[in-house]
Amino acid sequence: MKQKIFIIFITLMLGLWLILQIPVGKSIGFLSPDNKYGVYGKPYLYTYFLSMSPGDGNSKPGRIYLFDNLTKEIISEGEIDFISEIKDIKWEENQAYFIQEKKPNISEPWILPSKIKLPYNKIVENKNTQTVYEFDSFDKLFSVRKDTIINNKRITLEYKTFDENGKLHYAWKVYKLGKNRSFVTEYNYSNGALQNTRNTNWNNE
Repeated sequence: MKQKIFIIFITLMLGLWLILQIPVGKSIGFLSPDNKYGVYGKPYLYTYFLSMSPGDGNSKPGRIYLFDNLTKEIISEGEIDFISEIKDIKWEENQAYFIQEKKPNISEPWILPSKIKLPYNKIVENKNTQTVYEFDSFDKLFSVRKDTIINNKRITLEYKTFDENGKLHYAWKVYKLGKNRSFVTEYNYSNGALQNTRNTNWNNE
């Protein structure tokens, strides 16, 4: 009789343990740069019974899921120490991983079913200038940097940023005045229209 009670007790405890290991709830999702894939997490049920400090709601271990953002189907899953770490996912052209010990990590990443498109740069070089155009994964231009270099010295530096609609958002230009000083002009835009300009001296020391 005692043996049966013991077996029942062990079975109940095992069942309870398995239930407490079930992932529940859902964290905020994060998409790949081209929105093709996404990732979200679910804390384990037992973590809801642990005392936690205020603001530590996402400081829980749990399961993480890689999904196809078009079909919403789960492609793969893994385990993470803190659900909050899903924001630190690293996307590469054909893989994704987290900086942690549990999988998927840099040693054993998720292999993506198809390649994603990442932000990229286009570099144009002329005699004394180098212009770097920065694009996002949707081929939208979001910044331009132009360096003018003569005799291995940067004479001017120009930088422009654009909003999600391709409108000029902000720009600045640095003119070299001497060994230790430069002249800086800042341009602020609203919907591509120049709002104001500010000029300052910049101490290079």
